[in-house]
Amino acid sequence: MRIIKYLITSIAVILMCQSISAQEWGPMNFVYWENPPNAFPGFFNPSYCVIQSLLYFDTFQDDNKIYTSRLDSIVFDQWWWSDPVALPAPINIEDYSNVMPFITINGDSLFFCSNRPGSRGGMDIWMSVIIDNEWTEPVNLGNSVNTGLNESRPCYVPGSRILFFDRLVSRNEVNIYKSEFFQGSWQPAYELPEIVNLSDCMNYGAFYDEQEKEEKLL
Repeated sequence: MRIIKYLITSIAVILMCQSISAQEWGPMNFVYWENPPNAFPGFFNPSYCVIQSLLYFDTFQDDNKIYTSRLDSIVFDQWWWSDPVALPAPINIEDYSNVMPFITINGDSLFFCSNRPGSRGGMDIWMSVIIDNEWTEPVNLGNSVNTGLNESRPCYVPGSRILFFDRLVSRNEVNIYKSEFFQGSWQPAYELPEIVNLSDCMNYGAFYDEQEKEEKLL
């Protein structure tokens, strides 16, 4: 009898969890271009701004540029997007990689990775803001964040003014770091503890709280 009760309870818990999961997560949606450009490469590292209805992404395995596409309509659960448009200079500049965009909630600050002139070495994290509908000259986040190694995948938490990012510390190891913007400058980044960064592993990812209010940094 106890076994039967246990099974019934277990099934009820599973069904409840499935119900909660179904309420929290909607169906997967595919990106449909309105007029797909011929031979347009796949996109990587998407970052979506709800206010602008703009999807930012890069073509990491092709021309190493950052693009945007606007959500134009949703028809019969299909999300239709405008043709991808490459961001103009000074975001995308020729002969250099400009990838891994992260757009903030209000759409006025863009973090991204680039090996453009002024980088400390490899890929650095840069930032640009919109003024009068134009992107300003990107600013390198400096020695507190960037090193001679590769920094990548920036993720900014606006309420706490914290930036999470990845750093390639060796050929076979990537770890997650954290830096806080305090009193007008980025504080020295430190590596998250071993519970997050396992030794000799590729540790990717970051935390982002979209509920917090954002502030422009520049």
